[in-house]
Amino acid sequence: MDYKKINDSLKDLDGLRYSKKPIHRKVVNEITDDYGSQGDSNEIYEVYDIGLPDGLFIKLRLGSDSYGDDQRVTGLEFVKGKEKTVTVYEF
Repeated sequence: MDYKKINDSLKDLDGLRYSKKPIHRKVVNEITDDYGSQGDSNEIYEVYDIGLPDGLFIKLRLGSDSYGDDQRVTGLEFVKGKEKTVTVYEF
């Protein structure tokens, strides 16, 4: 595993977010108006492929203030992709 590449990617998480498109994005809670309640915040997860071996990806947890502003990275995890089969019935 190339630790130098990982460390270089983790030095500037905002730069990573704005230079690459996430391969997956999940919005749990997003404040869309300027009237969030005290204690509310955005809760968004984004997964990025930075070329890690063994199918590993970086998952960022994003948060904000109660107005939905000042979005920032509040957590980071290394995750693996999982393949699922979905059955769709078309009419």
